[in-house]
Amino acid sequence: AGVADLALLIPRNGYGALFVEMKTDKGKQSESQKQWAAQLGNDYLYIVCRSLDQFIKIGTEYLQ
Repeated sequence: AGVADLALLIPRNGYGALFVEMKTDKGKQSESQKQWAAQLGNDYLYIVCRSLDQFIKIGTEYLQ
């Protein structure tokens, strides 16, 4: 429980991986999702995305 919906396990820009939690405009993270994200610390990038366009933008920027 709590693990991000998507994971890009490629180190970039000082991060070990990119983790993405997909939510609707009104969707909220569960407590287990918040705890899981907090455990990642600063070594990994964790983002909550609310649209496909936002995910594409963040994923593209991460990979550059």
